[in-house]
Amino acid sequence: HDGTLLVSNCGSGFVRLWEPMTGSLLTAGTALMQSMRFSADDRYLGLFRDGAKAGIFEVVRSDIYRHVARGPSNGVGDPTTASFSPDGHLFATGTEQGLAFWDLATSRELTFEAFGPIWRVWFEDSGDLVTASRGPAAHILHRWPVRREAGQARHVQVGPPERLPMLSPNEWD
Repeated sequence: HDGTLLVSNCGSGFVRLWEPMTGSLLTAGTALMQSMRFSADDRYLGLFRDGAKAGIFEVVRSDIYRHVARGPSNGVGDPTTASFSPDGHLFATGTEQGLAFWDLATSRELTFEAFGPIWRVWFEDSGDLVTASRGPAAHILHRWPVRREAGQARHVQVGPPERLPMLSPNEWD
């Protein structure tokens, strides 16, 4: 069990399935649960009984909608901007505290870079990420190299950031 789901029940037989990182209730229903255990791959939950019948629930995750939630050790604050990597494997979010990277296949946070407020992110075709933040007198752009080790899809190496040149508004023409 990977810990991304939580099941609860009460004596009346009401069962709830939760996403603990967000506190979101995913579904609820009635079933008299005898044993509340997930299979190793989180695909099944059981055992329930319905009169003389026994059974298990199949837990089917949807690819249509997913929650991503930052770990509690990575500060607080909601995402202010987001972008998908060109290969479709990564999702990046900017926050008031920095930059978070997610594995789209698992919806798990891979890394968090504390950097201060980031108000725009976008992936380049190369897979590197460009961020925009506000400085005391101007906007600041950075390019973050993003590398994944071969065979290590869940390990991402980010940075160090490279500051990009940018014209100040009085230089625009």
